[in-house]
Amino acid sequence: MLAYALLGQRRYADADREFRKLLYLSTERESTIQARWGMAQSLEGMGDLQGAIAQYEALRGDAGDPAHVAEKIERLKGRLRKPRGRRGSGERGKEGVGRRRRGGVVGDGVRRYARRAA
Repeated sequence: MLAYALLGQRRYADADREFRKLLYLSTERESTIQARWGMAQSLEGMGDLQGAIAQYEALRGDAGDPAHVAEKIERLKGRLRKPRGRRGSGERGKEGVGRRRRGGVVGDGVRRYARRAA
């Protein structure tokens, strides 16, 4: 199915559009569930966590594994509560411990020690 291929290629906006078409055209409960799940994953990939939560909420009673859906919702709500820092900075970026500091402190100490030993 094209929508899942787009999702796998991380083309989230295109995948979301295809899943919305599937939702509009779906007549069976299972295809509706799959379309909503795909929309939620696409929205999450695009960073629209509120939209993803809304889709997962719509699935809460219909999905085969309600505990898994509830877990996804709670995980996304947790991500909404966390302040966003620089991309890839994680905790180290907040503490100021980065590549430069580690390299400078460790590198200088090693060089000084090597000079004394020689």
